[in-house]
Amino acid sequence: MAKDMTLLWASGSHACWRVMIALEEKNLQGYNQKQLYFEKGEHKSKEVMEINPRGQLPAFKCGDVPLNESCAACFHLECKYKSQGTKLIPDCEAGRAQILQRVFEVNALVEKSCKFVLTRSSDRILQSPLSEIGEKIIEDAFLRDPANVFHFSPCAFNSVVRLRKQP
Repeated sequence: MAKDMTLLWASGSHACWRVMIALEEKNLQGYNQKQLYFEKGEHKSKEVMEINPRGQLPAFKCGDVPLNESCAACFHLECKYKSQGTKLIPDCEAGRAQILQRVFEVNALVEKSCKFVLTRSSDRILQSPLSEIGEKIIEDAFLRDPANVFHFSPCAFNSVVRLRKQP
C-alpha cells in the first residue's frame, strides 16, 4: 500500500520526524525513503527539487501528490488512511479543534519569533530570507536542548513549541 510513497528526509529535522511518525502511526510500512544530508547540500539536489521546488525537507510524495509541508502531509495521510492505524485526528469536535489549534499555534509562534529576530538581530542576520531565519531559530533552539523545542506525543500532530523565557 505504501509502495507508491516517497519520503526524502534528514536526521535532526522535526518536520521530517513528523511525517515519519505519521507514517508509522498509520502502519504505512514499505514506503520508499532516503536519508539526505544538509551538510552535503543534498536537500538542493535534483531529486528533491522534483518533489519540493523550494529545496527543503521533507520532500514527500504520496502517489502523484507532492506534499512539501509536514503538517499537510500528516493531514493528508490521516484523511486518505482514516481507518488504518492510529487515529491522528479525533472525531469529536473538541479534540479536532485542539489538534488544529496546536498545529497552527506552532506556525504562529515561529512567525512571531521571526519578526522578533528581524527587529532585534544583527545586520548579517537581517540579510537572510525570512524562511532561513525561522529555520535558524528552530535549529538553534533544538541544538541547545531538544526537550524544550518540540515534544511528540503518540499523536503525530500534537507537537507543541515550549519557548524558554529569554532574560
